[in-house]
Amino acid sequence: MRWNAEDVRDCESLDGNVTERMIRACMRVDMGKITEDNHEEFYMRCAMAKRVMGSVTMDNTTLSEVKRYIGLRTNVPTVSMAKFDKGLMQLLREEMERSVEYQKNREEE
Repeated sequence: MRWNAEDVRDCESLDGNVTERMIRACMRVDMGKITEDNHEEFYMRCAMAKRVMGSVTMDNTTLSEVKRYIGLRTNVPTVSMAKFDKGLMQLLREEMERSVEYQKNREEE
């Protein structure tokens, strides 16, 4: 994974842990950079992914943190919101299918 934070305002004062979290978030939300134009969508995707994947997979990310990282770039390919939504729905469907199977197996015992 390649990334660059040189264009983030006051990049010298960035918190390394938050930076790592934001880089991981880029991968999880399928967005390669955070810009003035897309930072709200980035935050929204983080919140959506957390609801579907859970807090173990998605850390708490605030809008102010995302805004602080405007200028962060990675080599993650950015996908459309529709494709991102479709991927989340697939994850949710698979989780619910596993839940149904688990409950059926418990009832058979």
